[in-house]
Formats: sequence, structure tokens, C-alpha cells
Amino acid sequence: MAVEITFLGAAGTVTGSLPKLCSLGFSGRVHCTQGTRDLLQILLPDSGYLQEEEARHANKWRHTRHNPALPLYTQTTPSMH
Repeated sequence: MAVEITFLGAAGTVTGSLPKLCSLGFSGRVHCTQGTRDLLQILLPDSGYLQEEEARHANKWRHTRHNPALPLYTQTTPSMH
């Protein structure tokens, strides 16, 4: 069964799940407007960078239950064609 996702906007609370879905094996089509696509190409790497920085900070100051703390996703985002 083919699974597809449609984004109607670029809200981080919704689109931020895309890297996690891909890491879990999602490889279906993602539908969105050109404007949403343009925004995601900026937002996803930027939020991935913030995830990486939060993990570094948690490890440096040991503010984590995880050893080591890992980002939920990184600056490397799925390809958007």
C-alpha cells in the first residue's frame, strides 16, 4: 500500500514530523504547494541544526536522561523533489 502525505502549510508542528517519519522508513510522496516546499527547504535544515545544538548542550551540561542525548533529527533532510 502506497502512503502519501499532503502538507497544506509549513507549520513546524506538522512539518517537523517529516524527518522522523523518513528515519522510520517513510518513502512515499509528499504533496505541498511550491511556497510550502520553498519554506521547508529553509525550515527543516534550520530546525535540524537547533536539534543538534540542544543535544550538544544537554550532553555538555549533563541535562539529559539519555547517554548520550541525540537530536530527534539533524540538518540532513530528506530530498524534496
